[in-house]
Amino acid sequence: MIKLPKITEASIDLSTICQLHCVECSTSKGITHAGIVGKGQLSFEDFSNFIDTNPEIKRIEMSNWGEIFLNKDIVKILEYAFRKGVTLIMQKYHVHPNMVLSFYGEIYFEK
Repeated sequence: MIKLPKITEASIDLSTICQLHCVECSTSKGITHAGIVGKGQLSFEDFSNFIDTNPEIKRIEMSNWGEIFLNKDIVKILEYAFRKGVTLIMQKYHVHPNMVLSFYGEIYFEK
């Protein structure tokens, strides 16, 4: 019998919506929205349900096909992950930090 490794990481799209219109991006072209990924935002309820039903997941990459900071539940999602001890990874190359601060101001998390 083959023993599979324990899965401790996941990649979840918090949003497949983007405000940019990059020429070569499949999200901008609508390809992402027409395919299996679809168009929308992950709700806080769905995110917290994923965390609660998969306690072995301790690291989540939270962006791939859209702009995570357009998700209306982003602050609740960040706070919940922090409280649950889940590390969130953001790999964004198209957002200036001042844009994020203009949306949310400063965000602090304390245990």
